[in-house]
Amino acid sequence: SIPNNKLSEVTITVTTCNTRECSITHVMTIQRRNNGAASYCACEIENSGGDSQSLLPKARSSNSQNRRNNYDITSHTPTRLLKKKKRMKKEMIHEVYLDPDWEIKLQLCLMILLMLMTGFYALWKLSGGGIPIPQVKLFRERKIYDIPGSMERIGDKGDEYMLLRKDIDERYPGNFNRSLKAVQALHKHTYKVIPIPTENEALSYDIYNCPDEPPHGYPYAWPILEVLNNWPPDDPTPQLNGIHQGLCVFDYESDYDKAFTYRTMELPFVVRGDPEVAASVERWNSPGYMNKLMGTVLHRTEYSANNHFMYWMKPNLSHNDMQKRRDAEAKKRHHFGGYHVEKPANWSQPTEMMRMKYEDWVGHANVSDDELGPDKPHWYYRLIGCGEMGDGKCDKGSSEYLFDELTFFQPKKGAISDRT
Repeated sequence: SIPNNKLSEVTITVTTCNTRECSITHVMTIQRRNNGAASYCACEIENSGGDSQSLLPKARSSNSQNRRNNYDITSHTPTRLLKKKKRMKKEMIHEVYLDPDWEIKLQLCLMILLMLMTGFYALWKLSGGGIPIPQVKLFRERKIYDIPGSMERIGDKGDEYMLLRKDIDERYPGNFNRSLKAVQALHKHTYKVIPIPTENEALSYDIYNCPDEPPHGYPYAWPILEVLNNWPPDDPTPQLNGIHQGLCVFDYESDYDKAFTYRTMELPFVVRGDPEVAASVERWNSPGYMNKLMGTVLHRTEYSANNHFMYWMKPNLSHNDMQKRRDAEAKKRHHFGGYHVEKPANWSQPTEMMRMKYEDWVGHANVSDDELGPDKPHWYYRLIGCGEMGDGKCDKGSSEYLFDELTFFQPKKGAISDRT
């Protein structure tokens, strides 16, 4: 509202900018005076060329007439001015006024977005997506029992296994001499060793007293036919006249440095008297321990009608289909991807894959020697631990306790050098 006899004036400046410079194109001045019963509005528009145009409506004699006939520049502007107004809008640039700290606020928003994305990615990983990463727990769970030699993330972390190990470790506390005697008591046969020929003196050595440095050409190897003729694979009778053995046999306590030297040179050897292995043998031969350890989980088992477990691949093409594919490859000189195995006539797979409980497998294995001949059925029982892949990721019902029972399977770098 404008008091009586007071003048109100508003000036609007329109600026047009291009890529190089900005210039004032139009100036609009609006004056309005309230003279009691009448109101006057004077509008003047100037462009950059100096031309001006004035719009001055007549005074109104009463307020009612003023409200009814009041001049509205936006709705009653002549056509020429409307066109000019549209042209002015096209040339006008709306200036945006930013907060002085807009860069800091933008960086803060980007940091928050990055943190959220990292959080969602970590949750996806922890839930099992992609390659597993170590799980981070805010509160460390209280363990029922600390298994000696176990790793933090590898092995069986279930309460049932921890209670089982706690019970067996209390019955058989760590004692290397006792465990070693238990292992030696299980040996039923002592095999003689066929001496290494002395034709090559540089390669002649005693496997039970090997030199500190491996001899050149180690290990000595016999012709395969000589080995098979001495002890045929189909003869399960212990060969007490002598066996072919070219690998050095090291004692864990007295020959440790020798074993480490041979291992550094990536040469094979045999180690006896390992305290951890002896403790495992003692546990596994404790009555009832293996039944509780295995439970009723079904493990992979390969069945064979005899003692030969032949390697084979399942055929995926018949003889006719295989011939057609060969003809197509010969014409186009193109090799089809994947493996293609032709099924021979009257062929049947030599072994059968199945799953079996430990108790059932023991029933097949724990029989007299006359029932274990080469022509008798055999069952090859497997225990598989997934390790860093995660429990059950590599095989259904995986045996993660293998890394706790046989610690030499633990994925440690240079484990043999960490002698305790």
